[in-house]
Amino acid sequence: MEKNNNNNVFEVDFKKNDNAKPPKSVEHLFDPVQCDEWTELKREEQGSRVHDLKMNLVSEKAGEDYQHSKDVTHSTAAKDKEETKEKKKEFLENLDQAENNREEYLNERKEKAAAFNNRAKEIHDKLKAQQPTN
Repeated sequence: MEKNNNNNVFEVDFKKNDNAKPPKSVEHLFDPVQCDEWTELKREEQGSRVHDLKMNLVSEKAGEDYQHSKDVTHSTAAKDKEETKEKKKEFLENLDQAENNREEYLNERKEKAAAFNNRAKEIHDKLKAQQPTN
């Protein structure tokens, strides 16, 4: 490998290896892999362990998701219950205030009606006193 200082380019010479010829057929690729019982048993045990590990992880995640959902549901329900209590309290306060306002309005109307009625009686009595009796 040489380094060219002019343009910082590396030149690499690849040599073809004539000794490594490709096989003439590919049938050997389709042959079953030769392995003994012990290797096969180890693979099966390892596969079983990996499967169990995956299932445990999935189960733990599902349990955590369920617990999280349950916690969120309970906290949301508690929050909604608290908001409902506050709204109910506010509604009852508004209802009491409206009832008080209505009573004040009715009392005011009664006083005005009584004053009007008293004034009408005064005028009636005054007119009756001015009328000559037959």
